Amino acid sequence: MGNCFSSYQANLNKKPTCSNVWEVYDGMYISGLEGACETACLKQLGVSHVLNLLGWGAYRPELGGRSEAYAPDDFVYKVIYSHDMPEENLSRFFAETSKFIDEGRKAGGVLVHCFAGIPRSSTCICAYLMEYQAMTLVNALKQVRTGRPIANPNTGFMIQLLDLEADLRKRNILPDKAEDDNSFYLTGPGSYKMAPATSFPSSPQTPSMGYAFPPQAASFPPPNLLTGAPCA
Repeated sequence: MGNCFSSYQANLNKKPTCSNVWEVYDGMYISGLEGACETACLKQLGVSHVLNLLGWGAYRPELGGRSEAYAPDDFVYKVIYSHDMPEENLSRFFAETSKFIDEGRKAGGVLVHCFAGIPRSSTCICAYLMEYQAMTLVNALKQVRTGRPIANPNTGFMIQLLDLEADLRKRNILPDKAEDDNSFYLTGPGSYKMAPATSFPSSPQTPSMGYAFPPQAASFPPPNLLTGAPCA
């Protein structure tokens, strides 16, 4: 991980800066909905793929979305409807989101966004780093927070990531847990922090907004929104 991190840091000064988009790993960016609207800057960064975890409502003004965040002539999209709530089973999407993120990185760059760029997007990025880059959950979240310090999966998402980590260990994608391996523990409903042995900072105090577009946001967009190529 050290060499990857050094390479990532060295490249930071070579790339344009978007006001609402943050690079968290080489060729991988995180944002909220505002950042998804910065399409010109995203193109300058080399982003070719956009993973939207809000559903199609993110692009529909009548539902509170932003039509300027949708540029199918310039980007390949994967759209997943999810809620920022501990009860949301985001792990059911991990396989497809990680595959899409990997394809996007190989094609030039990928943006992963939810509404605020804090819980859902950071969770899916951590899942990718764990499975495709063989990072432990601790190291994956550290990596994401190098670029987005307030990245903060909610408690339910953390449990799902811990389950993923256990599965990856069984499949020998991650090594067996070492005695000094840092781990998370739950401190009550809606909160978690690192085990006392670690020097890694506890989760920032960024409350989960539970934001989601209305149910109709999950459906495929109306024809007048489809102005370009089909989405993934």
